[in-house]
Amino acid sequence: MTQRLQFSISSLILVALLACTQTGSLVKTAPVWLERDPILPGYFIAIGMQSGGENPGEMAAQHARETLSKQLQPEILTWMEANVVNQGGSMNEDQSFRLKQMLPSVLDELMMATLIEDEYEKDGKYWVLLKLQQELARKLVSDKLARENSLQP
Repeated sequence: MTQRLQFSISSLILVALLACTQTGSLVKTAPVWLERDPILPGYFIAIGMQSGGENPGEMAAQHARETLSKQLQPEILTWMEANVVNQGGSMNEDQSFRLKQMLPSVLDELMMATLIEDEYEKDGKYWVLLKLQQELARKLVSDKLARENSLQP
């Protein structure tokens, strides 16, 4: 009985060691989101990739944030315009101009609220799946607009 237990433990340790790469991390198969765009209900998502360089994980996340920011620009501007119209009943040219000026800072604030959902590395390339909760994004946009005095009619 003791020999079987020792053999089982030894076998388990050997399997675990064989599953490790040279760097000591477990071998991970490529995630499905590299082949197909994932669907995460209630979230905006983006994928970033970095090949080599210093801190490739953070650079991949930054690329994903840039992609997400570009994708969200039209939608966030629409949210902002709808918020101003809902508050004041209409929107004038000055308010529209001010919203367009605010858009980059709003997007920066949203990108700070992103989370890394998953990561994958292979052959010196690093991928990151980034997510942003849609409800949180709407709240951040609404809060930012509420603090902006220049949008009041």
